[in-house]
Amino acid sequence: MHPPNSIWNDALSTTMPAATPSAHDMPLSVFESSPGPSPDGWSGLSRDLIERFIEVAFMRQSLPRSARRAYRGDLAALDTWMRQTRGRTLVSARGTDLRCFLDARIEAGIEVRLLRRLVVSLQHFFQYLHETGCRNDNPARRLHQADGASRGVGWQACAAGR
Repeated sequence: MHPPNSIWNDALSTTMPAATPSAHDMPLSVFESSPGPSPDGWSGLSRDLIERFIEVAFMRQSLPRSARRAYRGDLAALDTWMRQTRGRTLVSARGTDLRCFLDARIEAGIEVRLLRRLVVSLQHFFQYLHETGCRNDNPARRLHQADGASRGVGWQACAAGR
């Protein structure tokens, strides 16, 4: 899929102001991006898509501020990881990229409850991209809820497959 047209870009750039700004409440465009161009065409839009997704999720599900911060943090972490390790944005992530990202988080010692939340964040974000036509597939569709028994499984295969 191609990046949205300029009308879509205007709609994506709107963000909800936070009552008391903190690093988690600030729009992602404030934070530095990884250096280097992104060949997927979404490099200037990925953070705006995250913000738009959070706004839509808030309206649909009445997400509390803590959930919005968590979604924002999870998706920003994936975007940064994708830029640093794959040279692309999270918008162009494949299922294998998502599994490798999860494996990297497991290897880093992420708590099981945070891993579960991360999987949900990814599932909801990529479903949103699919529903809005930004993607014609959903690479997070087959991600499953993590449990303690699955910690570390697949890390070596992921590292070898890069």
